[in-house]
Amino acid sequence: MVQVNHPFNPYGYFASLKAAVATRRLHPGFDLMEINSSVPNDDRKVLAKLWEFWNAGRRYYIAAGSDTHDVWNDQSGRVRTFVHLDGQVTPQAFAQALKAGHAYVSYGPLIFPSVMFGTEMQVGSGEPFTLAFDLASVAGLGKARTHQRRQPRGQPRICRRTTADPRRLHPQHQPPGWYALEVEDQRGRKAYTDPVWGNDRAAAAVVMRGAPERSLRYGQLRTILLLFGGYAACYYCRADLSVATPLLVEELGKRGVGHGEAIVRIGSISSLGVLAYALGKLFLTGLGDYWGGRRNFLIGVGGAAVFTLLFAAGGTIRCSPSPGSETA
Repeated sequence: MVQVNHPFNPYGYFASLKAAVATRRLHPGFDLMEINSSVPNDDRKVLAKLWEFWNAGRRYYIAAGSDTHDVWNDQSGRVRTFVHLDGQVTPQAFAQALKAGHAYVSYGPLIFPSVMFGTEMQVGSGEPFTLAFDLASVAGLGKARTHQRRQPRGQPRICRRTTADPRRLHPQHQPPGWYALEVEDQRGRKAYTDPVWGNDRAAAAVVMRGAPERSLRYGQLRTILLLFGGYAACYYCRADLSVATPLLVEELGKRGVGHGEAIVRIGSISSLGVLAYALGKLFLTGLGDYWGGRRNFLIGVGGAAVFTLLFAAGGTIRCSPSPGSETA
């Protein structure tokens, strides 16, 4: 898979073609064109070029990148590629879905299509069909527009909220060909999609529905509370040994274990726990990318709770003082 990065900056491929720096003939051996957040003024040029390709039936698709070389000082992920995968999440599946056009790029808004981007609607000649899209943005939806192959006046028509229902956008009957979306939130951040391909002799009704802003705010609040509660639970499970140490030393003394030896034993448990914590930082961080944050978070909280309960149940373990240890 070949991606044309920052295609219109001074040394980009299409800029080089125009300046006759590269060969004058377009080489067809690429798959994707990049929306690059470091040159946002080029977004319209990239989109116009893609629409030109789609008008000609050439299926090059969209990707995104922030072009961040210094991750310590520059912001990464300002624009992102969202890809729909069928089945297991693997690098190969991600690349195949991206190459097939099952994706969109976004500076903020989210788009959930009823018909996946990059697919072709199989409808009979003259038979109407509907394309539905659910839209969401934590900043609140601003406006959305559809782009298609045949424009009556050469410009896309804007689809704004209705006064009756601010979450529902006007449906539009569009000419056939390909259909792509451009969505903007109330902060001016945009999202652009790959096309859904349609029958040349069938008309589509494009319907876009916006999620209520309040539900998104509740979702944000719920996520923050769950993260705070889960992280606090993990630290509680880490700190309870330190809090219980005086009581444990006293209990071990009743069982014939000297005060000094009890401190050493409990200190060894704490040291081994810190060592395991450090080794996990080194060797288990890759699981965060492989399994995802949600699954790792649940495993961490659940594991901490289970082993804390097992530790509490260990009161029936028989303790034998070491030879020569002092008695309480």
